[in-house]
Amino acid sequence: MKRTLLLLIFLALLTPLSAQVVNTASTLKVGKMSVGVYPLISDGFNLALLFDGGYGLKKGMDLRAQLAVGGGNSYLGFDVEKIMRSSKPMISFSGGAHLTGGAGLDATLNFSSSLNRDITLFAGLDTDLELGDAIFVPMWLFVGGEMAFRKKMTLILELDAAVNDASSRLVIGANFYL
Repeated sequence: MKRTLLLLIFLALLTPLSAQVVNTASTLKVGKMSVGVYPLISDGFNLALLFDGGYGLKKGMDLRAQLAVGGGNSYLGFDVEKIMRSSKPMISFSGGAHLTGGAGLDATLNFSSSLNRDITLFAGLDTDLELGDAIFVPMWLFVGGEMAFRKKMTLILELDAAVNDASSRLVIGANFYL
């Protein structure tokens, strides 16, 4: 199973990528931190790199920050995620804001369920409210998996299917837990 997921991640590196949710419905424990790194290939095969950081605020709630650089686009975003249901399937909601050419708001409803100790599947709906000259509301249905790779490292693979005029994408990355 791990070899198959590693092969899919390698193939994903050859596919147009962009950052999205890259997160299960679970939250970090109080005072714990995570750092994620995601290589991105956007439309036209522009290379970029996304950095994702998280911090456990209180039980069932964490704060995330994301910074993407390169590829002609930059992105800075923050969100707060709260667990709405802690039993299977776990459900969380996150809301936040971002800057990418203009200001915007974010909202994500995330469902996840652990298959075993090492693998968690997740899916949900992600939407933005882009506040520019014209208001635009891109939406994605996402599905993905997170696999424990080392003691404090996980690999994430995610597919974001556009619901409207947004672009669909495939996302890969690694999270390190501190």
